[in-house]
Amino acid sequence: MQTPPNTAWSYCNEGFVTLGHLVETVSGVPLEEYFETRIFQPVNMNDTYTTFDGWRGATDRDWLYERGDAGPSEVFLAANYSIYLST
Repeated sequence: MQTPPNTAWSYCNEGFVTLGHLVETVSGVPLEEYFETRIFQPVNMNDTYTTFDGWRGATDRDWLYERGDAGPSEVFLAANYSIYLST
């Protein structure tokens, strides 16, 4: 460990990939389908998506910006950078 417990946090892509694979293996369905049918639909999260395809069509979506010397600029992300996108 780099720090004592409960003093810092660290994001770990590998951990989320492993967890996603576990969910797919146990449930027998793709992770995106699992999120849609078991999480999003039951709580009426109608504007939450697991891929850019659904999100791109949303009219009420938000954008990600980063701070720069010339002011804020829009950030363009690689496809499926996250497991879900929410508006």
